[in-house]
Formats: sequence, C-alpha cells, structure tokens
Amino acid sequence: MWQLLTPFRKRVEARHTPACRPRWYRPHCKPLENRCLLSVSLTDSGPPVPLVGSPVIWTATASGHGTTPIYQFSVGPTGGVSHVVRDFSPSNSFTWNPMQEGSYDIQVTVKDGFSASTGESASASYTAQSRVVGTGAVISPTSNPLVALYSAPPSAGSTMTVEFSPPGPNPSWLSTAPLPIVPGESTNFLVAGLLPKTTYLMRHVLDDGTTSAPLTFTTGALPTNVTFPTFTVKQVPAPGTDPTQDMVYHVGIGDPAGTINTVATDLQGNVEWYYDSVANNFNSYGPSLVPGGTVLLLGGNLTLSSGATILREIDLAGDPLRETNTDAINAELAALGQHSISTFSHDAQRLPNGDTAVLAYTQRTIDVNGTPTEYTGDMVIVLDRNFQVAWVWDPFKWLDTNRLPTLGEGPGDWLHANSIAWSPEDGDLLVSLRSQDWVIKIAYGNGTGDGHVVWRLGQGGDFTINSSDPSPWFSHQHDVRYVNDSTLVLFDDGNTRRATDPNADSRGQELVLNEKTMQATLVVNADLGNYSSALGSAQRLPNGDFDFTSGDLGSGGQSIEVLPNGTKTYVLQMSGLEYRSYFMSTLYGPPPNVDLTSAFNRTGVVADGAPFGGGGLDGDGYALSSRLVGTSLTAGGVTFDLGSAGAADVVSAAGQAIALPSGNDAALKLLATGVDGGQANQTFTVTYTDGTTATFTQSISDWAIPRGYAGESTALTTAYRDTSGGTEQAGRFNVYEYTFALDPTKAVRSLTLPMDANVEVLAIDVLP
Repeated sequence: MWQLLTPFRKRVEARHTPACRPRWYRPHCKPLENRCLLSVSLTDSGPPVPLVGSPVIWTATASGHGTTPIYQFSVGPTGGVSHVVRDFSPSNSFTWNPMQEGSYDIQVTVKDGFSASTGESASASYTAQSRVVGTGAVISPTSNPLVALYSAPPSAGSTMTVEFSPPGPNPSWLSTAPLPIVPGESTNFLVAGLLPKTTYLMRHVLDDGTTSAPLTFTTGALPTNVTFPTFTVKQVPAPGTDPTQDMVYHVGIGDPAGTINTVATDLQGNVEWYYDSVANNFNSYGPSLVPGGTVLLLGGNLTLSSGATILREIDLAGDPLRETNTDAINAELAALGQHSISTFSHDAQRLPNGDTAVLAYTQRTIDVNGTPTEYTGDMVIVLDRNFQVAWVWDPFKWLDTNRLPTLGEGPGDWLHANSIAWSPEDGDLLVSLRSQDWVIKIAYGNGTGDGHVVWRLGQGGDFTINSSDPSPWFSHQHDVRYVNDSTLVLFDDGNTRRATDPNADSRGQELVLNEKTMQATLVVNADLGNYSSALGSAQRLPNGDFDFTSGDLGSGGQSIEVLPNGTKTYVLQMSGLEYRSYFMSTLYGPPPNVDLTSAFNRTGVVADGAPFGGGGLDGDGYALSSRLVGTSLTAGGVTFDLGSAGAADVVSAAGQAIALPSGNDAALKLLATGVDGGQANQTFTVTYTDGTTATFTQSISDWAIPRGYAGESTALTTAYRDTSGGTEQAGRFNVYEYTFALDPTKAVRSLTLPMDANVEVLAIDVLP
C-alpha cells in the first residue's frame, strides 16, 4: 500500500522539510521538473517536550498531484502495524494525540483525486515521552475541563483501572475501563464523568487488587462560548429506580451551530461530560458510545443541513482516533462495483469483532409506470478497523420498491432506516425501517452473509404477535436493540396508530421472539403518557427497569425510566430535540458480559430465610447469601453481573464450552470459588475463532479456606452462609477473581471449563 519516495526506509524528522531528491527517486515527476512530489513536516501545538497526551498536528505538503490532491494519514508504533487514522480527504493536516510513550511512524499517502488508483507516500518518526517522573502517578488537565489525564507509573500485572470519587470519609468509587499494562511503561487513562469546578480523588488499581494512594484533581469551568441544553427534572427518582445508573448520555440533534449536542449529565441535569463541536470545528451528534470510552460521531458542514459526510471516532477528551468520509467510501464502493452514498445517517455501531456498521443514504432512479422516480434508501456499510469497506448491504437488491411508506411519505423517504443492531445468536444485523413500520433481520453472519432478508417484524411482516393489546405492533419506531439472544427493546413512536387515534401515545416495548414458530410475544408495552412524532431510544437497565426517550415533544425531549409494569420512576427533560439517551454508571460502559444463563446448573446464591433444595453451592446444603452478595459484584476493576438468586445461578464445572462474545479482547476475567477444599491446577482453555487455543492453569481456593494462590484475589468475603433449612451459619466465605491474558490480535470464541464439579463459576467477563 505504501509507496515510499525512496527505495529505502527514510524517515522525515519532525520540523524538517526534506530537500528535493534526484529524479530517479521520483518516477512520477514530469521530465525536467525540479520539485519534490511529497514532503511532510510536523508542527507540535503542545509544549516543547513531546509528552503523552499532548496533541500533535501533522501537516503534509505535496506537489505534482494535480490541483485537488487528497491525503490519507496512518499511525503505528515503530516496527509495528500502522492503522489509518484518517482516510483520503482534501485536508492536508491531522491532529493526533499519542496516549502511550514510545516511538511511532506517521505515514501520509497523497494522490490526485479520489479516482486515482496510485499515489506516493512519506513517513516521519515521533517519540512520545512519559509524564511520570519517579514512582508516583501524575494527573494532568486536558483540553476538556471535565476530563483528566491520569498517568500511572510502570507496574506489575496485566491490567489496570483508575478509580475516581468525590472526597469524603467513605468514597463512592467509580472505575474507568481496564487497560493492558505495557511492561516498563506508564499506563495512561482519560478520566471522564466529572462535574465542573469539583475536586475528585483518583487512584489506580491493579488486577490483583493492589491500590495506589489517592491523588486529587479539580476540574475546570464549562466554556462560555458555546450553548448547553438545559435539563429539568420532571419526576425525581422514585422507589424502584436503578440506583447504579445515575448518569444520562444525551444525543441532541437539529440544534444550531455552537450548541452542544453530545453531552452527559447526572440525574439532576448537571453536566458531567460533553463534546465541544466548536473547539473541534466539527458540528456533529454522537449516536453511540463505544464500550471502553470512545464515541462515534456523525458530522458535516456548519449546519448539517446537507447531512453528515464524516464518520469520526473520538476519545473522551474529544481528540480524533479514526475518521472517514463519504467521498472516500464512495471511491471504495465504486471499486467494489457498488452504488454510491450521499450522506451518513442516523446510526453507527461498533460490532463485537471491532468493525463498525454505519447507515448511509443511497439514491436510485426507478421507472414507475413509465415515470422516472427517485427513491432514497439506506445502505448498511460495515467498515474494518481502518474504516475501510468490508461488507455492503444494498436495500434495492433485497427489498420491494413497490412497498411504499405506510403514511404516504413517498419514495423520497422509502425506508428511513434509523438503527442497526447486532444479533448475538447468529451474528446477523437488525435494521429498523421507520417508514415501513418494520424491523428486518439481514443475513450478515459476522461478515460472511449474502445480505438476504431473513425476516420482517411488524404489521404485515413474517411474525404473529402474542398480546392482548388491540394495537400491539409498533410503528415509525426507533432504536431497536437486542438485550439477549431472543429479546428486543424498542421505542414505538406510534405514528400509524396516532393517524387513526389522535389520543394515542408513544410506547416503550420489549418483545421476545421465537424464530422457529415465528411468534413475537409483547412482554412490556409501556404507555409513556406523551407522543413523540420522531426520534427516540430504548434500553433495558441492569435491575430490569427500562429507559425510553421521547425525543420530540415540541418543547424538547424526555428521558424516562419505567418499571417493567410501565410505571414511571424518573423523568428528565432536555430543552432541545433528543435523538437518543441512555442511562449508565460511567462513560466507559460495562465490559461484554458473558451470558451464562444456559450453563447455570447449581443454585449457589439464595435469599436469607428461604429454605432451598438441590444441595446449594457445595452440594451439601450450603449457599451464599444474596443479601451479602447482591446482584452484581465489582472486583479487579470490573463489575460482574450475577445470576438470579434462588434459581440456578452458578456453573459447576464439567468441561463445558462457554460461548464468548466474539471480539479481539485483551483479557478474560472469572468470578469463581472452590468447594470441598482447594482445587489445584485447574485447566481453562480459550478457543479463538481461527481454531487456535490458549490454556491457562489456575488453582482455586475453597470458599471457606483462602490459600492465596498465584493469580487469585479475593473479590468478596461474607460474614455467614445460608443453610438449606433457611438458617444462617456464621463464618467467612469467599468468592475469588482471576484474570487470564488473551491474544488481542485474535477473536475469542469460547472458554472450556475444567472437568471438576468442585469449581463453581459465578460470572465471566472479557475486556477489550
């Protein structure tokens, strides 16, 4: 791909412009032309010392590439693999922020327009230095006054997190996503989700539980040159509200330039994070927050009136990580024999394997009874980790153009796709088609599918619906998401119902699908008490509650938490249109949870005072107390979701192969304990999608006798256990946490447990 100007690897050092090279090094130069084809210089906008976390502006200059040259930038560690950070565009400069010390190669390729098949390249080197001096951590401000850069010193272990909390006698610690530790180097975190002008404690935590002494950091004030939405609490949190999800991520849309669209608040509406579109010169909205702490943005010109032409991924400080645009995508589509797109639209989602799925408008002229008619449909494009086209779904190939929108919007708004979701059962994709009142599953098959329509869900589709509601089907819906292999949540705007019933409200729905019998069961059908003619989102919370967003109420949008029976427990109103909102505990998202429901084969956690059968955790009539264990457990910087107490909720190991969420992950974490004594030298095997395996040998302590085995840390100690007769037995009973380092260059498939029924697994998580 890279065509260096010279036949040997010659780097252009920072702040130096190379002299012209002899003509025989420049095969594309015109005869007698005495100028270089390409030169690269570096301008450092940060301090004179090139520290980690100091953004660098790279500027390329080129000659001999026509009047409209385009530039592609890539970055990688010296001697390692480079990744495209911005695809071909007319802009000759790019801002890059190194977040790990070391030497890097920055590469630029320039060519004469998007249709050109070849171009020339140049490279430069850059060395980022650690902010850590000595053995203590360092906290530095960033360009976002609500985001801190925490730099931990070189440490032992495999992963690390940073915890943060307002000061007090009993800090309430929140955690960043884990990062892998590079031996001998610092580990650097962007800490976000902080109130303005507030002091916080921060500390780093190793995967064995070792914790550093806390440091303090005080955030800055919100900028005054931009406009923030206003937030009003319409209903304070009521009993049943999920107390762990006390942050709201808001996606505003349609506001004028200079208004903050992508913002997070606490439940009182106080700003805790935002993306500054003015400072970054990028008017945009962020349809999805990627687990680990990055944001996918769709943006374009100053007003977005002509649509979003750029897809950009940013970190929590607002610095760009990856970027592409419609012109670059169209050049790739043309090379693949595909039709072009006009703009990106509505949604971009990270898939488990690290690819990114995005929606984009595509037009086609179709003969309708002798009249050429322009249709606007929605293409699904899957991009690889370099934001290069990997898979394409063209609606005009698979859908009937004779089926026009249900409310007469016409062929110019034929589909109006507004969300993409990945199916965990089969790796296919769901696409919500608002104008069709349908949700369709398309055969993606984790990149191997041919794109045919597997089924259509909605009125007139392939499913029957099980419900007592006279109008059970959704219409003009938004944000359709899986919560497990067979259950969907969505926001039912209800436009079609409203057309016949002027009193119809929007609803939040949960449906369970049986794809064998093609039956949908409407489990939750919450009347939200208002009508949102457009926009909206849906989410199921960890405690079983739901978050539904009525995004367009005329006077703004509302984020609404409801109980499973539809009772509202909390309402927060935003002053502008609200495309989506999601409740969360931090901006980093939970690590991918491994669903153990089908593998649970013992009842290991029970309610106090309730007799139980089946032998309990140890098979001898004893179990852990749900009052002491809770519904989730945080250990090693990870929050593990636990099974439902009183039912089968632990896995007694018997050589089972546990399916893992497909992805390139850095580590696997296990919550487990032993019974009937310590279980020494147990074998756990991870299988990757390429068929290779990795074996881990780990000893597991007995729940009553911790032995401190290597690689073992205590996640929880309880003061008693429950007996099968419903009584309590005093003692100290433990659950342990274990971490296995994975090969991040490979995608995981499964974890095979030991053949030992005395090893009890409570939860498994994988870390990106």
